[in-house]
Amino acid sequence: MTIGEKIKYLRKQKGVTQTELAQLTGIHQVSIAKYEKDKMTPQPDQLQKIIEALNVSPMIFFNDSAFKVKTRGDLMGLLIALCKSKVLVVKGKRDRTSALIPNTVTFEFSPIISKFFPADVQNTIKFNPDEPLLLDFLKWEKQFHNYEKLFKKYSGSSNVTEVAALEELSDIIEKIEIELQCSSMVLK
Repeated sequence: MTIGEKIKYLRKQKGVTQTELAQLTGIHQVSIAKYEKDKMTPQPDQLQKIIEALNVSPMIFFNDSAFKVKTRGDLMGLLIALCKSKVLVVKGKRDRTSALIPNTVTFEFSPIISKFFPADVQNTIKFNPDEPLLLDFLKWEKQFHNYEKLFKKYSGSSNVTEVAALEELSDIIEKIEIELQCSSMVLK
């Protein structure tokens, strides 16, 4: 199915008219009709509004190629997405700078996922502590960990300096993510 066919199918499944979807999303009804007929493709922010209005998983709109893990960058993007969504939890001891110590790091599936595993299946993954992929990932994890701590502490703050620091750290994390996902080194 195309994106337009999926939008139309989901809209009808939810019992929503094109006009109602337009009202829920703030997207013109003519645009909704063009999306559904594949005469136009929604921009990412428009697609996000449709996803939220229809209360569906964004995963519906990814095609199979989004999950092919051929390169180091693909794997890094998948690891980051799984960790951000809390499907995969990174655990280990931290040093005084908040960095995880590589030889203590484990990856565990969250209870939401692990409950589907048979009892005899191990829930923990351990990488070689000298693996460059792990070391690169831990650079991101340290910044993301610090951001989450600061976000919990300052997210409601009206202090301009604190808000600016959160935004700056968010930008740093995004740049690290982009760099890590740029590797075209083929996995063996």
